[in-house]
Amino acid sequence: MIRWLCKGVAVLLGLMVIGVFLMLVTATGSQLIWKTARWALPELKGELVQGSVISGWQLRDLSFDSPKVQLNLGKVQLEWQLSRLFEGKLTIHKLALQGLNLELKTAQKQDKPVQQSESSGSFSMPIEVELQRFSLKNAALKLPGQQVNLDHLSIQARLDRQGLRIISLMGQDLKIHLAAATGGDSVETYPRPEGGLSRLQLPWLQAPLPIELERLQLDRVSLWQGAQQQFWQQVGLVASWRGSEISVPQLWVWHGAQKLRLEGRALLLPPYMVNLKLTARNMLPDLQG
Repeated sequence: MIRWLCKGVAVLLGLMVIGVFLMLVTATGSQLIWKTARWALPELKGELVQGSVISGWQLRDLSFDSPKVQLNLGKVQLEWQLSRLFEGKLTIHKLALQGLNLELKTAQKQDKPVQQSESSGSFSMPIEVELQRFSLKNAALKLPGQQVNLDHLSIQARLDRQGLRIISLMGQDLKIHLAAATGGDSVETYPRPEGGLSRLQLPWLQAPLPIELERLQLDRVSLWQGAQQQFWQQVGLVASWRGSEISVPQLWVWHGAQKLRLEGRALLLPPYMVNLKLTARNMLPDLQG
């Protein structure tokens, strides 16, 4: 009797292992997982076109609608390698998003001032995550009175026990639209301290993990507020964020209309008074000196 019971348990465990394996590697298993996710989140809609959990998915016409957030995605393509999870590594070969529309329906209000946060100690990442290629095309972000449009964004990054390392973050055609200021808007003023200008009060910033940004470059950045427009041919920086210290050893802004390029560096320390050094360089060869 005990022998038959042991055999039955072994067969049952074997069937469960086979079922989990088929769910991970077959398209039918992926469809079952996707339907379960949609059942758990009724606000989530979309179609799983193809793929498997073990190698990646391709989805289209995704949407998520809630009282505060509305998200629409035309196409999502995810390619990863889960087989190296047993080695403590997750490699994402490709994550491509196309036709992103995100709308925050209500403004976030901060009732209490942000207090200084205590250090969380040393950062420990259980696995190493490598993002080889992230791309975003035709994105739009809507906020109350604001809208941000981005034509293209690409990111390469690595997350491990040392922290987050962003190898490159490249964007093109960033457009920021702000609501036009009206004459009836009230402006709150603050008294200046003795012996200097008033300070810009920023919230206490504490990095949850060390962050290294090796290169950020945005080409063709425009800012609109009503009929007023500002245009920068290129904006870029190199930065690091460790604890409460933000260091920008290199930054540059190329103003396309005036052909003026600003280069410099910055250091932010609590209480976040900016130590900034800039040098200007004329980009017109016939106006040197």
